[in-house]
Amino acid sequence: MQVIEIHYENERSVVAVSLSSEKINEYLSRLKDAGLNGLTLKTLTFGNFPVYAITKYQKDEQENAHSYIEYMDEQGYIRLIQTQKEQKANDNFHVYFTAYCFEEEYFQHALGPNLMGNIDHVQVNNYFLDDDDAEKGLAHSRIRRLAGRWDLDGLDNLYARYMESGSKSDKENLAMEGYLSVFSEMDYDFACGKLTDAGISLLLPIAEKMSMLLGKKQWDVYSRAYMILLEDAVANHADEVEHYFNEAERAIQANMLEAMEDQQESYRQLAMVNNMLCEYRHFDDKNWHRALEFINTSITLDPAEGDWFLYLQLIHIPYDVRRSNKLEGLSDADVKDRYKQWHALRSDELIKFRALGISLDDSTHAVAVNIAMAFKRLRDHMEWYHMDDSLFPEKDYLYWLDEARQWQKQKTTRMQLTEIGHFFHAEGNKYKRIDLLEIAVLHFQRLIEQIGETPFEVYYKASALEDISDIFFFENDNEQAINYRNQATLCYKGHISLVESNPSVFMHYTEYLERCYVHPADIMKPAMEELEALAATSEEQGDGMYSSPVMLRIRLALLKEDEEAALYHIVKSLILFELGMEEHIKKLIQIPQIRAFDKLYTLLSDTLSFFDEISENYYLDVKIKWKHLREMSPEAVFEAWEERKDVLRNREKIAWS
Repeated sequence: MQVIEIHYENERSVVAVSLSSEKINEYLSRLKDAGLNGLTLKTLTFGNFPVYAITKYQKDEQENAHSYIEYMDEQGYIRLIQTQKEQKANDNFHVYFTAYCFEEEYFQHALGPNLMGNIDHVQVNNYFLDDDDAEKGLAHSRIRRLAGRWDLDGLDNLYARYMESGSKSDKENLAMEGYLSVFSEMDYDFACGKLTDAGISLLLPIAEKMSMLLGKKQWDVYSRAYMILLEDAVANHADEVEHYFNEAERAIQANMLEAMEDQQESYRQLAMVNNMLCEYRHFDDKNWHRALEFINTSITLDPAEGDWFLYLQLIHIPYDVRRSNKLEGLSDADVKDRYKQWHALRSDELIKFRALGISLDDSTHAVAVNIAMAFKRLRDHMEWYHMDDSLFPEKDYLYWLDEARQWQKQKTTRMQLTEIGHFFHAEGNKYKRIDLLEIAVLHFQRLIEQIGETPFEVYYKASALEDISDIFFFENDNEQAINYRNQATLCYKGHISLVESNPSVFMHYTEYLERCYVHPADIMKPAMEELEALAATSEEQGDGMYSSPVMLRIRLALLKEDEEAALYHIVKSLILFELGMEEHIKKLIQIPQIRAFDKLYTLLSDTLSFFDEISENYYLDVKIKWKHLREMSPEAVFEAWEERKDVLRNREKIAWS
C-alpha cells in the first residue's frame, strides 16, 4: 500500500492511496508535470483497505503549528481510540486529531492542495469518544455522518455502489439511516420556514431513491414530500396547486393501503391537505366537509392520541382571518359569499364536536386531557396570529379543562406526564386556580418518585408550590401562603443532591432562595452568607457562559449596599458578555437605589453610552475567558475592561454586505 502526500503552507494532505505501484507512479508523474511541489511518496506496512490517515498537529520553535499524518489499519485506529479514551482532556471541544478513512483506492480528482474535506472523516473530541460507536470502524457510522452533514453527494455515491452490488442490509441502512434522516431534517426545516427551493426540489428524488433501495414505493415519504410541495405551491406556484393536491391525496391513500398501522396519521394528513385547499380557495364547502370527515375518522381510531387541534381549527378559525395565500381572480362578492358560507355551516359542526368529545371520553379522562390541551394550543395559535380574543371558545374550554382535572391514566410516559404537568401549571397560573396547580404538583411528584434522575422535576414541583403560595398571599391567606412557600423550600432541600447535580436547576434554586430572602413574610429564609456562597458556586458551575449567576451576585451586592462588589461583578460580566449585557444594564439603571451609588450609576450610564458608540460595528469576539478571569484581581479586571473598550472603539470596520 502506497500513499502520496502533498505539503502546502504547513498543511499535509493525502492526494492518492493505492495498492498499485504502477498507478501511484503514474499519478506522481502527473503531479510533478503539473508543477506541484512538496510531494512525498510513502509505503505503508500493511496492505489492505480500509486505510486510516490520522492528521495531528505539532508546533515548531516559533510556535507555528504544522500538521503531520500517521497511517494505520482499522485495528490500529480502534486501539488509538481506546487509548485516547484513557487520556481525555477537560475541554470537551478539544480536537485530538482528525481521522480520514479510505475504503478503496483514491486519487484526488483535481490537481492541487488540500481537498481532504471531501473524504469521509471525523474530528475526534470528547463528544466523539463518548459515542457508543466510537470504538468501531468509521465505515460503521459513515452513513449517519453523511446524513448529519446533509452530504447528499456522499449518500448518492453510496447509492450508486449499493444499487450495483450492495447487500439488502446495506441498502436498508442507506435508505433509513441516510436518506430518511436527511428527509426528516428537511421536513422539519420546511416547517420552520428554512428549507430552500433547492432543498424542496430534492424531496421527490430522495423518496425515489429510498423506494429503489427498499424495493417498493415508500408512500409515507412520498406523502410528506407531496404535502410540502402542495404547501409550497400554495405560497409560490399557483399553477401547481391542483396537481400537488391530487398527488398528495394519491400518495396518502396508497400509504393507507400499505401500512395499516399508519391509518390514524393518514386520515389526519388527508384532513390537512383538504384544509389547505379549502384555505387556498378562500373557503370551499366540499374540501371543508371532507377535511371534517377525515379528521373525525382519524380521531375515532384513537381518541386519546387524535389531533383535536386540527378539528378545532376547522370549526373555530374563520377562513377570512387565516394568513395563507389565496386563489386570485375571484370577485369581492364571491369571496364574501364563501366566508359567509363557513359561518352558516359551522353551527351544526360545533354541536357534533361536543357530542363526539363526550361520547369518546372514558373513565380515565385521557381524551378530555387531549381535548383540553388542544383548546390551549388553539388559544396560543390565535394569540400568535393576533386574532380577536372573542374568537376563542372560552366557555367550551373551561368545560374540558374541568373534565381534564380528573385524568388518572396509570400507564404513561415521562414525556407525556411532564407535558401534562406543565399544562396544568400554565393554566393554573393563567386562571389563578390553586386546584390546577395542585394537580401539576401531583404529576411532578409522580415523576420524582418513579424516575431516578429528576432534577428538573424537582424545580417544576417547587415552582408550582411557589405559585400556589403567591396566590394565597394575594388573597391575604398568609397561613396557607407560608405553608406552601415552605413546602417549596423543603422540596428543594429534600432533593438537594439532585439540585446540585444540574447547574441550571441549581441556578433556579439559588434565585428562588434570593426571592425568599427579600420576601416580607415569615417564611424559611437563607442567611446572606449562604446565598453568596451559593451564587458563587452557581457562577463556577456555569463556567462563565451564563449571565444569570453574575446578575444574582450583583443583586446580592446591592442588597448589602456593597458598591465595590457590585462594580466588580458588573465589570466582570462586561468582559464576558460585552454588548450581551445591554438589556441587563438597562434594567439595573432603572432600580431606584442605584442613584444612591455615584460610581455605580456613572458606570452603568457610561456603559450604555459606550454600547451606543460601538454597536454599529460590533461583533462578539471575547478575548478573556472565564478560567483566566476568575483568577484576576478586581484591579486587573477593571484595567482589562478599559483596555478592551479601547480595542472595541478602534476595531476595523467590517463591510457586512
